This record gives sequence, structure tokens and C-alpha cells, in this order.
Amino acid sequence: MVALVCASLGGAALAQQIGMLQSGYVQEGNLLRPGNIIETITMSNPGQNADTCRKACDANSECGAFSYTQTAPNRKPVCHLRLIALPGGARRDHGYAQVVSGTRISYVKDVHKITLYGNTSLTGAALLRNVPSRANDPVECSDLCSRDAGCQAFTYNPPRRTAGRAAEAMCTLHKTAGKQTPQAGALSGVKSGALAAPARPRAAVPPAARDAVPARDLPAQRATGARPAIKPPVAPPPGNTPAPQTGGTEFPGEMNFPGEMTSPGEKDPSREK
Repeated sequence: MVALVCASLGGAALAQQIGMLQSGYVQEGNLLRPGNIIETITMSNPGQNADTCRKACDANSECGAFSYTQTAPNRKPVCHLRLIALPGGARRDHGYAQVVSGTRISYVKDVHKITLYGNTSLTGAALLRNVPSRANDPVECSDLCSRDAGCQAFTYNPPRRTAGRAAEAMCTLHKTAGKQTPQAGALSGVKSGALAAPARPRAAVPPAARDAVPARDLPAQRATGARPAIKPPVAPPPGNTPAPQTGGTEFPGEMNFPGEMTSPGEKDPSREK
């Protein structure tokens, strides 16, 4: 009975670490992942555990992922070092007494061409699509993005309990990288050379607003009473002075200049004394 309680408590602790980045690995909890096994190590010594398995993967340059498994409480644990981390076929309903798995962060960067950011979401990123992760597999989300030419980034959100039921983990694929924002429990990845979120276009400034006095100049203007300098009109060059317009019936009320020609029989006001 005590062993079952400990296993249950251990499973809960492992579930909280899913998708976290620690010691150079993506923590996957009790996920049993298939993959090309390059070495199997039987944990014969009592002090050997999942951390011993992880360190064995560190020591092997070909190791991309590890799985520490124990099929039954009375069986010795086994450490599997895997060449690659295959997302297909990964499961948590394996029936083993204990499983602890992890995938190297460097494997994701080298194979998927994706840089991972723990406890991070991407705000402002254009949505490509949402994919439920039934196995709650964070590396599966990275693999999906790496295989989709339209995906530039992803965000993995672990399952959350709602109304007493555990929802599926969600893998969100993005068409743009967006802005990195802290978010507990979320794991995001950005492809090498990913497109940033498009900037919002600026509204056009009307001419009246462009010609207005800047706000920073208003206090000084109020204090001194000065107004912005107005350029005087430019005088025309000498010899190009336009001739005055002549009067006529086209503009009623227009006055005649002195010496201006008058109609026959009309007196010239300038000559009257």
C-alpha cells in the first residue's frame, strides 16, 4: 500500500515537470517514448536512479533522449539511451511501475532547428492551428512545427484540470514568432530565422497635424507670448512688377486709377480741380 501511495505522489510530481527545461533536457515525466536504442543499462546498484540514466545520456554523444523504466516494483530498473526521440507511439498508459524520460535540448535544436524557451508563451504570434496532444508530449509539438513549412514557432501548454477533469495538453503552432512572454508551465520554441510578428501600420498624419506647433514648444510659447515666425512674402524681381488691373464692368464697384483711359464724354476725375 505504501509503495502505491509513493508511486502516486511521484507521478503527481513528475506530471508537474512535464515541458520544463532542466539540466539540459526537456522533462517528460512518465512518458514512455519509442526510439532507436543505442544502449541499455541495467540499474543493479541501489543508489542508481533516473538521474543516473540522464548522466549516462550526457556521457554518450549519440544519445538524443533517455528513458528510465521499471516494469514492476520487484524488477530492477533499466536505462534506455535512444538515438532519436520519436513522437509517434509515445504513451503514458504503459502500465510500468515507474518511467522517467527526457529529451536533450540540443537534440531539438540540432534536429528540429528550434530553440526552446521554458515557462514562456508567445504573444502576438499569428495562429496557424491548434493540435491536442493526447500523450501530453512537448517534443511532439516541436516535431510537428519542424515538419510544417508554415510553422515558425510553437507553444505547448500542459493539461489543466477544469471542473474535476484533466484536459488534454494543447500544442499551438504559430505562423510568426511573436513576443516572448513569461508564463508558468508553458514551453515555446522558435525556428531558426523565424519571422517576427508583423508591426502594426502607423496611421497617416494629416498636414494640419504635421504643421502644428509641437507639444514640447507650447509651454515656452505660453510663457513668452511668442508665436511661430512667419516668413514674409518674397518680392518679385525688378522689372517684373505686374501691371495693375484695369477697371471695367467685369468687376462692379472697381475704382479707376488716375490717368486711366475713360470712355468718350466721361470726365477724368484726376484732372478736375
